[in-house]
Amino acid sequence: MTRHTPKSKASRRAKANAAASKAAAARKAAAARPAAAAREAAAPRETAVAATTPAATAIAVKAPAPRDETPRDETPRDETLRVTHAPRTKPKKKPLLAAATALTLAIAAGYVFVSTTFTFPPASANAASEVVDDAFAPYFSQRWDVFAPNMLKVNSALQIQVQWREDDGLVHSDWVDVTGAELEAVDGNPMPSRIAKSSANAAVAYITRFDELTDAQKSRVQDTFIERTDDGDFQPIPDADLIAELEALGEDDTEGTETAPSPVPLLRYDYMLIRFATAYGEAYFDREVERVRWRVQFDRPNDFEHRNDTERQSPLNELEFGWRQPASQPSDEAVAIFDDVIERYDR
Repeated sequence: MTRHTPKSKASRRAKANAAASKAAAARKAAAARPAAAAREAAAPRETAVAATTPAATAIAVKAPAPRDETPRDETPRDETLRVTHAPRTKPKKKPLLAAATALTLAIAAGYVFVSTTFTFPPASANAASEVVDDAFAPYFSQRWDVFAPNMLKVNSALQIQVQWREDDGLVHSDWVDVTGAELEAVDGNPMPSRIAKSSANAAVAYITRFDELTDAQKSRVQDTFIERTDDGDFQPIPDADLIAELEALGEDDTEGTETAPSPVPLLRYDYMLIRFATAYGEAYFDREVERVRWRVQFDRPNDFEHRNDTERQSPLNELEFGWRQPASQPSDEAVAIFDDVIERYDR
């Protein structure tokens, strides 16, 4: 066995120290590699930030970021997160969509049926087409008057004349153009009230009922509806007598070939015009009116080519009716309403 000398002992100690120093240097170098890599990675970013920001900001960016000292989640690796999924279900059918589809198909089928039935030639008409025509013609039929309707070509005006009694007898007034006063009051108004056409509408409605009568009935209606009493006074003819007389005239005129028109619709409007003319006349002339009559004036304007001509192409036509006597005088409230109308419209 060889005995170590002090020199050999010192030599071993020197070798051990050298190995320890070498290991420490290796550990230090290993620890320095991540920091150097981080600095190398951050160097381009620091350069870019420094180029686009002020110097103070660049210096702040160059400062090393503080190390995150937050402890990491120390959840054991063997624990796994379990996610529970709901069971998949099949989507239910939408009943609303199905109903809408069925309704659309039904409408399309109905439209095809109706249009096909309307386009059939008349020779191929059958019972089904007749039923369809009766049911759908008011809604689906197309006629030329839809695009070129029968426009109003004649202006109708209602004019009244009244009588009142004074010491020397009855006084006849001049003809008063009620419709003309109403139209002048709304001249230039793009949306006038219907009240401004009340007399014109009344005249048209009255003439429409008058045109439905026979010639004999029309002649009688244009005569007076007043009769003399036994004591020499005058009174309106009773309603029942007028109806019976006009119905008899209608039957004689038709001679049983067709049903005679009823005079009742015209007489109802006739009584309305009596009350209207009486109230208007009392408000206009400020007299107690005893009798009234009216006429309807028909004015056909010139056509478009002669619209600026002063000469009329068609003369004025008038249909005059006989005197009527009101069964009772209008109330003060009714006359007051016409006072306001005349003040606004005529005077």
